[in-house]
Amino acid sequence: CSYIGHGGRMAISDLAEHVGVAADAMLHIVSFAGAPISAEDRSVSCHALCGTLVSHCERYPECNLPAWSDLACYSAEGGVEGDVAEVDVRPLQLIDLLMAEGPAHPDVGRVVRSGPSITPEAAPSCVPGGLGGPAGFTSCNQVVERLMNMFRVFPVVENRTLAAPITDRARKLASAHAKAKAFLSTALDAIAMTERLSGAFGDGSGVDMYGWFPIANGKQVKATLNAAYRDFVVGYHYIFPESEVLDSRCSHNVVAYMVKNAEGFEPTVGPVCETRSAAFGTPCGLDKHGKKFMYLCDAVWRSSTATLVMTLLHEALHHAGPGDLAWDREHLQKADGNQVHNCDNFVNYALEVSGAMWTCLDMGTCNASSCTSNNTAHACKFTCDQCLYHSPGSDE
Repeated sequence: CSYIGHGGRMAISDLAEHVGVAADAMLHIVSFAGAPISAEDRSVSCHALCGTLVSHCERYPECNLPAWSDLACYSAEGGVEGDVAEVDVRPLQLIDLLMAEGPAHPDVGRVVRSGPSITPEAAPSCVPGGLGGPAGFTSCNQVVERLMNMFRVFPVVENRTLAAPITDRARKLASAHAKAKAFLSTALDAIAMTERLSGAFGDGSGVDMYGWFPIANGKQVKATLNAAYRDFVVGYHYIFPESEVLDSRCSHNVVAYMVKNAEGFEPTVGPVCETRSAAFGTPCGLDKHGKKFMYLCDAVWRSSTATLVMTLLHEALHHAGPGDLAWDREHLQKADGNQVHNCDNFVNYALEVSGAMWTCLDMGTCNASSCTSNNTAHACKFTCDQCLYHSPGSDE
């Protein structure tokens, strides 16, 4: 919040822009949480907002808080008391883990089946006029979770079951799910910090995309990553074991896959299934509430934690729209108009921008006077604009 805002405060409009909801909706949510909002400029103290969000969470039994920041709560049964565990999601450790692994290629292109499309049922609005914005959140609790993630607090906010039997595999899956969600939050925050440093935050001018996308695709890239993040917040219907799935697409080179009902690069809108159990007998893309299905093959359980996280990210991005058009760096960075339609471009960009920004945070209290000395400037890289990020037009 302090890095995206100014002077330890953040305007409600900037907060709404970052999270991807309407400004009036953000004003309502922040006010309801109890954070004092300045009447003069409609801004909120980052410190006060963090504290009130934690207090807000503590008042609700369905909200499970971790013991410390950078620990993510998870549950194989969606947050039931007594079955909540924690996993380390410190940014640099998480980024290093995933960078060492690289993008996963768990499928041979997404599975496409015919089936009905839907517009998911609208949940009762938690704010007057609805949440709005490009992120597609459907409840205020989801927005609260996103705000808490921005402060490196990763609770289980709702009883969102992973829809899987509680086994060691389900617990491994729930842990990887929590890491994937935390990584996307980390990447979205890093993108906002890059925009703030370059002066592009909120004005639509965009920043250099490290060669993975043209600058003009900035808003679309953020919208796609936001959609993938939202789906992890909502949760998935994870379908396994493969032996119980009729006409399974698992094979020696397919360890996970998803289903959607049309060619192209649009988000999943079908086939629609009423229940999780239906997915064992017919291909399912999502349920009537918009919760997605993901099919996991037996081979995925033999993979490392990093591979499982990357697998979930890959399939989540398929649900958000992108496909598999290229694998090698030369083709991934070829400006042929297809970069925004390819999964690996999103994963590589998210890793690179996260690595650049999360190694650039200030160590201690910094202000403009900190930049007059080389020693203090080194400890205040963000404030003193010494981050190794790409400025617009940079060839570095």
